[in-house]
This record gives sequence, structure tokens and C-alpha cells, in this order.
Amino acid sequence: LTGVFGSRVAWGDYDNDGSSNLLEYHLGLIPNNGASTFKALLSGHTLTWPSANGLSFTIQRSTSMATGGWSDVGTVTTTGNTGTWTDTAPPLGKAFCRVKYIAN
Repeated sequence: LTGVFGSRVAWGDYDNDGSSNLLEYHLGLIPNNGASTFKALLSGHTLTWPSANGLSFTIQRSTSMATGGWSDVGTVTTTGNTGTWTDTAPPLGKAFCRVKYIAN
């Protein structure tokens, strides 16, 4: 859909924060508020991100971010409104992580 509806559809991104309206709805975020976004934060070796209770996520890690270079390193089912994962065996040097929502 285009025109008057623009990015107000489920797969759109009404607030232009990089997350679809539907994803934000599932996570308990506010789809029309750019400050309410799905973003993981790193503190030491622990990632935290906004969520809704009972949702599942896969944590992936890469040392190069190359296509096909991502490996699953954890699965989290959230309790409360925050997801948390700690990397108990981080690789030497630089690594990148991403959090992928597993739609139920």
C-alpha cells in the first residue's frame, strides 16, 4: 500500500527507526515513536534488549560480519520486558553479535 497509508502498514516502519511496525508491536514497543526501538546494548559481555514476556530470540556471532559468517551461539526466551544474554566464551579479538526474533 502506498499513498495515504504509507508506512502505517504492518510491514512498514512508521517512525523510521529500522524496525517494522509489526515487530515493534510484538516486542511491546511503540511503532510510531522513534525512541522506542529494538536495539541491543552491550555491557561487558552481556547484551540486553527490549522485549515482551515469553518471546524467543536467537543470538548470532561473527568475527567478520561476512555473508554466511554468522553462527548461532545462544537462544533466549525472555521473562519480563527485557532480554539478556551473556557471552560466556567470547572469541579473542573483535566479534559482532546480532539478536534475531523468532516469531511464534
